[in-house]
Amino acid sequence: ENPPVPVFEMSDVASDADEPVALTFAAAASEPTALVMTVDDALERCGDPGIFVWRWFFLLGSFWIWSGAASLHIVFTTDVPKVPGCIHVDDCPLARRDASAVLEFELSSSAIGASQSALFVGYIVGNAFFGKLSDAKGRRAALLLSTSMFCVACLLIAFAQSALMFASSVWLLGFTIGGVGLVSFVLAAEFWAPRTRSLLGAIWHQFFSVGIMLLALLSHVLDTRGLSWRGIPLVIGVSGIWMVVVSTCCHESPRWLCSNGNTAQAMEVLHLVADYSGQTLPASAEMKVTAAKDASAAGSIGHMCRTMPTAKTTARVAAAWFLVGFAYYGISMDAANLGPSLPVSVFLSGLIEVPFNFAAQPILSRGRRWGTAGFFLVTGVCCCLTAVSWIPEWLELALAVTGKGASQGAFCAVYFLAAELFPTSHRNLGMGLASLCARIASTVAPFVVLLAEIWKPMPLVVFGTAAFLALCVVLPLRETSSSPLCDSIEEYERTEADHEGAFRRFEDTEHETELQTGSARE
Repeated sequence: ENPPVPVFEMSDVASDADEPVALTFAAAASEPTALVMTVDDALERCGDPGIFVWRWFFLLGSFWIWSGAASLHIVFTTDVPKVPGCIHVDDCPLARRDASAVLEFELSSSAIGASQSALFVGYIVGNAFFGKLSDAKGRRAALLLSTSMFCVACLLIAFAQSALMFASSVWLLGFTIGGVGLVSFVLAAEFWAPRTRSLLGAIWHQFFSVGIMLLALLSHVLDTRGLSWRGIPLVIGVSGIWMVVVSTCCHESPRWLCSNGNTAQAMEVLHLVADYSGQTLPASAEMKVTAAKDASAAGSIGHMCRTMPTAKTTARVAAAWFLVGFAYYGISMDAANLGPSLPVSVFLSGLIEVPFNFAAQPILSRGRRWGTAGFFLVTGVCCCLTAVSWIPEWLELALAVTGKGASQGAFCAVYFLAAELFPTSHRNLGMGLASLCARIASTVAPFVVLLAEIWKPMPLVVFGTAAFLALCVVLPLRETSSSPLCDSIEEYERTEADHEGAFRRFEDTEHETELQTGSARE
């Protein structure tokens, strides 16, 4: 006789309870207890990371190759080539003026700085815009729009006919990079179960490093063949059509669908994930996904600061991103002379990040908070030690390189923290806020590099001090490794309130222990 088949029925969990997004299974009559499965549990049941997760991991991760190349293309397009007798624009042979936008548009030093800043300013605006858009309209729609605009912006740069058009197109490119990088990461990460987030996240950041190295190789090929600077944005824009094609085929995040009440489509996606992995989930008609009552609203930053614990967490994450962005971009600019030429320097700066990205996985799997703090500690120590006057030049270079790599590891770590701390209903908005802070810091870092004219080690000392400050900021944050993601703002508030209470009890216990120790000594 066949065993009784479990009956899956619609759960009537009250919305007032503000339960997280969950798949509720009602057991058969012979099994009186009910099993509640969250989206994370469903992904684990699908054999995470299964074929579906790996496929879209590489497809969406490839977007960061274009993001990495586009982020640093401005370094090459505004670089003045070292042509004999080409010190000033009027001295350059006409045949070589197309080797750089600086020569072709006769840009002054201030115009070069404005063009480079335009990219980061556009990135800031793009993060905020696409973060809000993806939470309101969906990850897939925001990704399709940002990738389409990315290709258009690259082509506008390639065919720019004036300095104003060039700078405006660079701003637009930065605007789209902010959307492509943010939304592609969030969409992919929302398919990851807690057990594999650290592994996938560490590998994910390698795509950006690969993009930097490919950009250096592209620049070298174009330069050796005597081709125009316009070839760089042209190649990036035309090849970027791949991202548009992938965006039209990708699936919407089941977490976002659940948070917005579209349970039927969310179940279709989860069943597809299971089918790709050779696993099974109960029939969607016999299953219900319960969502918090306010999850359908896109929300605002104010919603994430309604209580003191969530306000503190949001502020700490934003501060950590500001400091890591300040240190990472500052060290990158200060370490631009690692090789004998610009392509070699950029290639090495991307290559240095690879081992630290791989090291992030085993380190962060042992704990997000302490792993992040460890990267900041290494960054701070290495940068500050470069100020020691008696160390040899090779050791100073090694310390600077190690600090650069550790800052990349810290950047990888804060991505984990932000994505896992913020709730699904506000995750893209929170990630947009965090990335906004990092980009604001990136606009400040170049001015700090100028302090080297006063004292050569001063920029690295400043960046190392920023890393130590970030270390103090992340330590009070909640540990998120192997923990389920918060889906609603209410769950976020409850979780942070519980952590705040536990943190205070830990501090009180330490204080009482110190008092008892002091009394015993007396």
